[in-house]
Amino acid sequence: MLYRFLGTGKYNKCIYKFKGDLVETRFIQEAIISTVCRFWDWNKDIVSVFIPKKSKDANWFNGNDENRKLEEILRNKGVNFEEIQILEGQTERKLWKIYDEIFDVIDDEDNVVFDITHGLRSIPLQELVALNCAKVIKNISIAGIYYGAYEAREKVCNKVITPIFDLTPFNKLLDEIRLK
Repeated sequence: MLYRFLGTGKYNKCIYKFKGDLVETRFIQEAIISTVCRFWDWNKDIVSVFIPKKSKDANWFNGNDENRKLEEILRNKGVNFEEIQILEGQTERKLWKIYDEIFDVIDDEDNVVFDITHGLRSIPLQELVALNCAKVIKNISIAGIYYGAYEAREKVCNKVITPIFDLTPFNKLLDEIRLK
């Protein structure tokens, strides 16, 4: 399973890089599907996209801007996806509801990949806690945690390259500490 959040920003087209693979797109979600996911058989899995209302109008299917239609991009790529509507996290109660939504969508014994690039600033923490709880309660494994680091982009041979960071080793560190 691949899980990701969609934000509200007007994403700039950039060239994402992961282990030598380059993908030019506005959406980190498309870049991860085209690069990271090719390292395992994920085609039978569902890409779950967590979407707050504002993000749905801005980037899932924006009727006013042809460049802001992630739903259409995923459909055209033949990606099996599900749209999961979540709340905006303006209160502590709503933040707990978002946590519940993340945790509830994870199935027992899933092999999970998470993209933490977009979402309200507290969401990566909620994701990490939900994933660690699911490791214990639902016996999942975490295949990867990734971040499209737009702020770390660099000019290389007249092209601006945006790295995709693999944060999975930090999860492995948590596992090692838990086992001690």
